[in-house]
Amino acid sequence: MTTTQTPTDTPVTTTSTSAITQNNESVPPAEVNISNVTVESGGSTVLVVHARNIGELHLNSSNHDGIVFEYENATFTPAATSAVATYPPYWVWNPVQPTVTIRLPVHTTGNTSVGKYQFSANAWNTTNHTHENGDADTFVIHVKSTT
Repeated sequence: MTTTQTPTDTPVTTTSTSAITQNNESVPPAEVNISNVTVESGGSTVLVVHARNIGELHLNSSNHDGIVFEYENATFTPAATSAVATYPPYWVWNPVQPTVTIRLPVHTTGNTSVGKYQFSANAWNTTNHTHENGDADTFVIHVKSTT
């Protein structure tokens, strides 16, 4: 079985319009950008998240039958300083980081239905868990047939 990872659309980034102050310095608005991916039913891929001015990030990845986000295997550059113990987790960078890249493995079970599954992510330029000054992006995982 082969596994493919290909962006299916050009990512769209939306940006919040509010800067905040942290340690008496202005922090620019958060930005989050996630490319769509394609994976075979029963295969795996890596979802790549690019974020700017990040204090906290959360993927709204409610389970769709057969799509599994491997949060415990996510890698971060730079490393998150903590995670809020929820499912899915809220990852925190304190202080706010100018750029963050997350690589999140995703796999599908052999009985995952072919189709396009939409998810979203939220990012904030604060670390106080108030969820103000946020940005959001949606992404699609396209599950295709193995034949």
